[in-house]
Amino acid sequence: EEPDEYWVIVQFKHCTLTDSVGLTGGFTSLYFPNSFTPNKDAINEIFKPYGEGIISSNFKIFTRWGELIFESNNMNVGWDGAFNEVKSPQDVYVYVLEYTTICSGDSKWKKYGQVLLLR
Repeated sequence: EEPDEYWVIVQFKHCTLTDSVGLTGGFTSLYFPNSFTPNKDAINEIFKPYGEGIISSNFKIFTRWGELIFESNNMNVGWDGAFNEVKSPQDVYVYVLEYTTICSGDSKWKKYGQVLLLR
């Protein structure tokens, strides 16, 4: 993204100072599908977050009983609908994404939700 340029003018007694500052960064977005179909038809095979401006992430999938069945620290690696190489049943699963963005500094944000695995 191109930087935006802002001008600052400061006046003190008989002196006027001007300077410009370029600001970059800014845009972030985050999206999660609400369902996926890992049935080997090459459509909606993997469940993962999609976003821009995400610096780091930790993505987890849990069963409805709280069992951790998937974890990734790479936004490009998603869940294929299996646990220990065994197909998980059609059901609703819970996801948690802990992440930082280009705007969050050291603060981590969390996003919770549910996804429907369809077979």
